[in-house]
Amino acid sequence: MKNIIILFFTIIFLNCETKGENENINIKISSKGEKMVVGKISYNKLVDFSKKWENSDQTNLNLKNDSKLRSLFFNIKIKIFMGTWCEDSVREIPYLFNILNSINYNIESVEIICVDENKNTPEGYEKDFEIIKVPTIIFFKKNEEINRIVEFPVETLQKDIIKILSNNNYKHAYSE
Repeated sequence: MKNIIILFFTIIFLNCETKGENENINIKISSKGEKMVVGKISYNKLVDFSKKWENSDQTNLNLKNDSKLRSLFFNIKIKIFMGTWCEDSVREIPYLFNILNSINYNIESVEIICVDENKNTPEGYEKDFEIIKVPTIIFFKKNEEINRIVEFPVETLQKDIIKILSNNNYKHAYSE
């Protein structure tokens, strides 16, 4: 009986993992024969997938008014559609995380969705968001989309974010 109880608790203990540790990453092969992530992923898992996503280069940041920028992010949620295969995503997303880290934004609250080369996910996360190019960085307030940056910023990522969050009639590169 003692052995059964020990076995029972051992099985329970071994099956107890946190969601972050147990997060499955859906990896597919791109048309160039490289690994790509498809589906939702946390920032930490993205960095684990490839160090090119790590936001270590702070040299381009000019955050003199970071308290103003920090206040603009109050009650703002961010959803990113990106491709691990996409050069624009490789250029813009680490820079976005540099900005977010500089204002102490909760990085783990950012919803990151990696799409395939056709901008799709197996789960269809993209269906309600009209993703035409990646990366697409969407800003929400009270669960409503405020605006988005599509593929690349019009000015700089930081200036575009400030315009979006300040309601300064921002139009992304593909706006009509």
